[in-house]
Amino acid sequence: MTTKKFLNNAYELDSVEQTLAFYKKWADSYDEEITDNGYASPLRTAEALLACNPQLNSPVLDIGCGTGMSGLFLQHAGFTELHGSDFSAQMLALAKEKGLYHSLHQADLNDPFDFITRQYHTVTAIGVMAPGHAGPQLIESVLALMEPGGLFGFSMNDHTLEDPGYQAEIDRLIKARQIRVRWSEYGDHLPQITLNSIIMVIEKLA
Repeated sequence: MTTKKFLNNAYELDSVEQTLAFYKKWADSYDEEITDNGYASPLRTAEALLACNPQLNSPVLDIGCGTGMSGLFLQHAGFTELHGSDFSAQMLALAKEKGLYHSLHQADLNDPFDFITRQYHTVTAIGVMAPGHAGPQLIESVLALMEPGGLFGFSMNDHTLEDPGYQAEIDRLIKARQIRVRWSEYGDHLPQITLNSIIMVIEKLA
């Protein structure tokens, strides 16, 4: 089993720069390490989206796709056209080897969606929203990329849930009638280190 030196430190990152350097080092052993720890959120997110009657043949934007592990589960769920983005060139190179994505884009930290030329019906961000990774503002940024009626499936692990800003942003968008929650379920994230997550699917209303 891979030494868990990376996973043990993954939730101690304080800045985007620190996160970039960290994932550059972790890329080669990432899949093995998180698989050894029972990474459950990609499968749970794919299943949650399926339960919400998505458009399986419409393009999917997989934000923070990393090495493409999330893409495996989305493809198995029946989504036929995946597009991925990530800030790590090393992670994207490994995702490309899996042959799952129609296109892959390295995100610009100053303008992470500068490559977007269309609206998406389905967007995912699995293992992305967390302090030191992506803040609560990501939710509204993603809604701007989506068609009305579109679905955004994402995970928030226990560390993320300790920050009240994420739930406050969801509550604000609900109150503003911009979204409705189609799915919300708490369960396994990385069970081998006793870390859980909420899987949520929200629908864009306007």
